Amino acid sequence: MKKIRMEVPCSSVRDVIIADKAGVDQIDLGSVLEVGKVSSTVGALKTSKKLTNLPIYMMVRPRPQGFDYDEADFQSMLYDAKNFIENGADGICFGLLNEDATINEDRTREMVKIIGEKDSIFNRAFDLTPNLEDSIKKLIDLKVTRVLTSGGWYGDIMDHLDLLKYLQEKYGDKINIIIGGGVRQHNAKEILERTQVDQIHFSGKVNVFDNTFFVTSDSDDKDLCTYLGAGEESLKAIVKEVRKAEKLR
Repeated sequence: MKKIRMEVPCSSVRDVIIADKAGVDQIDLGSVLEVGKVSSTVGALKTSKKLTNLPIYMMVRPRPQGFDYDEADFQSMLYDAKNFIENGADGICFGLLNEDATINEDRTREMVKIIGEKDSIFNRAFDLTPNLEDSIKKLIDLKVTRVLTSGGWYGDIMDHLDLLKYLQEKYGDKINIIIGGGVRQHNAKEILERTQVDQIHFSGKVNVFDNTFFVTSDSDDKDLCTYLGAGEESLKAIVKEVRKAEKLR
């Protein structure tokens, strides 16, 4: 039986604790799941490190909506990455594109140098690139250690499984491919069986209620006073499906 590593995106220390209890293997820590995560803080990293032994990969993303940054934002990304590594991060998750959505090779090279011996993870910015095979070759040449992908930014992940299987078969021995972006309880097992990847990324996110907005609101709708966070039961349900797929390896 071949081990399948499970990664959960977390937006707070609360989420990290829940993910650890659910039995996953590694954490992708950022903030604001509603926008696909932006950068978190050193405080969240160091507190999480005290509460779990799981590897923690820190998201470095200064804003939502795209991955083509001006020079000031890019310099802030390099600073954050260096700061996270110095404070115990096991790796850095990032995405750096040009205006035409191709990989920004110069900036990616700089980021990988800052990350050093720790894991460098190219995020789903990869899925926006015009040709995923050309892009994965570039990431391999740039010595990126892992790429997160759903096989395409748009559409259903289940429509991309043949491409993901192809990328895994041809390049999986040169770069770690982790599938994420649309992984749910009902499809996790099929995704793993059809693609044969050995790393999977899923959120199991739920709406978390915060009473402070509710008590000061004119509305009785509690759904307006929630944010997205990890759900222990939903995570455990996906973990269970992954374990089923693992037994078939």
